[in-house]
Amino acid sequence: MISSALARALAQDMIRAQGWLRHLEWFDSTDSTNLAARRAVSAKQPCPALFVAERQTQGRGRGAHQWWSPSGCLMMTLAIDSSQAPADRDLRQLLSFYCGVAVAEAVDQWLKLPRAEVKWPNDLYVNGRKLAGILIESQTSADGDMDWLIGVGLNVSMQWHEAPLEIRERATCMSTCLGAPVDVCEVLVTLVSRLQQAIEQWQAGSTQWFSQWVDRCMLSGKVVQVQVGEHIVTGRCEGIAQSGLLLVRDETTVHQLSSGEVLRWQ
Repeated sequence: MISSALARALAQDMIRAQGWLRHLEWFDSTDSTNLAARRAVSAKQPCPALFVAERQTQGRGRGAHQWWSPSGCLMMTLAIDSSQAPADRDLRQLLSFYCGVAVAEAVDQWLKLPRAEVKWPNDLYVNGRKLAGILIESQTSADGDMDWLIGVGLNVSMQWHEAPLEIRERATCMSTCLGAPVDVCEVLVTLVSRLQQAIEQWQAGSTQWFSQWVDRCMLSGKVVQVQVGEHIVTGRCEGIAQSGLLLVRDETTVHQLSSGEVLRWQ
């Protein structure tokens, strides 16, 4: 993510003007925005707090996956605490779904068609290619309070000749889809606004996310292979339950999966 000093300053002013954040930090370079956010909240940084990086040296995805973090990629983490969360512990487990819809809606403000789809549990795709990933982590402080770190890596305007071959074959970016340049800072302002709305809906217990997520589910109706521990579940995806479980029907039953990695779909 490379932005001019003017664009960067304007974006920060616009985000602060929304009046929701209590802290905003913008790095020229950091290991990862999730790690930076973790250090800050561990040091009692008031939330909501936003951490943005021009460059990451240790960008991460789910599990052991690395996140390629070149210029043109929006890299940010939003930290929230218990005061922004619902009291219902089951509802707290659904934060990634609220955020997935929020990121997709932010992207749609530029792309219109084809619109962004969500891939369980936390990726965004357009035209069958990966556009964004969401990494949500939580931690409990010594006094028992919970913090959530919402990491987003969104491909905005990439230079594909810099990318590894595997990424060039599977990924896309907003400017490629639109066929025109897209300003990373403008996307950031929109994305923070949409995430704020999503978190407020999450806190209030709104169920609106479910129909929106199901409507965008790219796996529905497809035959999928899901790695669950040492086992692979193969069957036709029937979407998700309101609890966030992935529903996969094979010849004998409907598997309700709370975790796993989708290896293949067709």
